[in-house]
Amino acid sequence: MKHIVFVESNPGNGIEAISIAKELGYSVTFVTANLEHYMKGRRLDDHPLRYADRIKECPTNEPDELLQYLKQFKMQYPFDEMLSFSEFYAPIVAEVAKKLGLPACNPKAVKTARLKHITRQVCSENGIPVPRWRSGNSLEEAYFLAEQIGYPCVFKPVDNTGSRNVRIVYNKSELEEMYEKNRLNLDNNRGLKRSSDFLIEEYLEGQLVSVETFSMNGDHHVLGITDRKLTGYPYFVEVGASFPVEIKNFKEITNYVRHLLETIGYDFEPCHTELILTNRGPYLVEINPRLAGGIVPQLIYKATGIDPIRETIKMFVGEKPDLTPKWKKGASVYHFTAPKTGNICALKGVELIEGCQFVEKFQWKVKIGDQVRYPTSNDDWIGDLVVVADDATAANRIVDQLLNQIVVEVNDQIGDDSL
Repeated sequence: MKHIVFVESNPGNGIEAISIAKELGYSVTFVTANLEHYMKGRRLDDHPLRYADRIKECPTNEPDELLQYLKQFKMQYPFDEMLSFSEFYAPIVAEVAKKLGLPACNPKAVKTARLKHITRQVCSENGIPVPRWRSGNSLEEAYFLAEQIGYPCVFKPVDNTGSRNVRIVYNKSELEEMYEKNRLNLDNNRGLKRSSDFLIEEYLEGQLVSVETFSMNGDHHVLGITDRKLTGYPYFVEVGASFPVEIKNFKEITNYVRHLLETIGYDFEPCHTELILTNRGPYLVEINPRLAGGIVPQLIYKATGIDPIRETIKMFVGEKPDLTPKWKKGASVYHFTAPKTGNICALKGVELIEGCQFVEKFQWKVKIGDQVRYPTSNDDWIGDLVVVADDATAANRIVDQLLNQIVVEVNDQIGDDSL
């Protein structure tokens, strides 16, 4: 029986991956520096982590410490592969896996993808179009760089995820606010410190999309393109996605991504690359050395029959992933957010969603009386709606029709948007 070590996880796909690995007949060990981060007071027999054969607490935030632990662990429990569905830990896991002689992506490529200023530097040196950008570390640098790039510009941490602390800024006051907000949030809640470096970047208008790929043996296989809907202006909160979207310049977009992955040396694992489609062509937003997050892997499965999580696991244990579509449909997700900061006082129109034959999933993550805030990142989703139809356009249309009937009512604002 093959044995997989999972190192840390994101809240959704990584936990689901453990149960899928068990379905495939593999032995599973879950390694974390802090089990309570996942349990949050729940009993193990009432938590998805119960499917793991072993759960080990050990240092995971430093490559050398993780390597030493796993060397000893491997002597007692030989394992065939290690991976992480948490983007924060992707560079650490790639480095340790290579040192253990296990299949993994080029660690330098993973680090390049994770650190947005390094990504842009490599792109700039190789003629790959990216927004005008500069990186800095101090408030004085932020002021200076914003003047160079020109207002409005985008403030963006170099290594955060989920649209956290990303915002368009129009003046020095807003820039200082974002700088301080980022400076005071340099921890991923697991003791892994983020960089204090940030980007000041040109603001580009255009359609936001992501290209979902699997890289293996020199090939970058494109599963398709996902479109994205945003809310929370002046923040960039992703509230909608549809897969697969048909775009007239599909070849130009996918060639851009393939060239990008080749340039940074990305040679193994799935990848989720976000782009802005401008009237000048595609421009990079970010490369994520992992599967698309949230519900997008489920959209891909509903639309094509390809299960990206399952095929990722198979790929890591040396099996050839099956990336051939089984059917052709379209799927769309919408993540509800609050219209303002306050307390939920009404959720109207739910019966219309529950009665729609195209709805595959619907859930509220809040109840009447719960405190919510105006969205500033993907952490502020308060509900999910998934629709499957003949194609992505039809699925999107049904989502829009349902949204016209849904009302989220919030009472007067309490406190500020930093809740």
